[in-house]
Amino acid sequence: MTIINRKYINPRWVSDDRDQIECIIRVEHDHGGFEDARALISDPNNDNPDWAAIMDQFTKEKLDADIEAALVEHRKREEKHQAERKRGDDRRNQEGLFEVKLEIFQIEEIKNSKDRASKAAIRKAKTKSESIIRGSVLLMKEQAKKVE
Repeated sequence: MTIINRKYINPRWVSDDRDQIECIIRVEHDHGGFEDARALISDPNNDNPDWAAIMDQFTKEKLDADIEAALVEHRKREEKHQAERKRGDDRRNQEGLFEVKLEIFQIEEIKNSKDRASKAAIRKAKTKSESIIRGSVLLMKEQAKKVE
């Protein structure tokens, strides 16, 4: 089994000093098969043939540009992920707010209240706390009516 070709796939800087490269080395054999191996390549003594081949094929400038493009893509993915997470959080908050309002309106005094303005204020509340406060105010009003 003789190696007939070595191909460097997706080389990337892995250190800020630009002295290490990670890539996949695909080795093609004379029998038609190949093997892929992840490699961490450095060249401290200026004698690494893999380093030399990568520099000839890709150049430092190309590796720099590739890492910048990868960072831009990473930032885009992260922004998209954060937006999706925020949408999920917003949806959960809205569902929680709805549940709180349902619980408030299940209280007999509030359910049977004729105070349309206070009930509308509960429905229009934007937060759970606001809903609870408005519900508490209406409940106190209704209980005060019973005492009189």
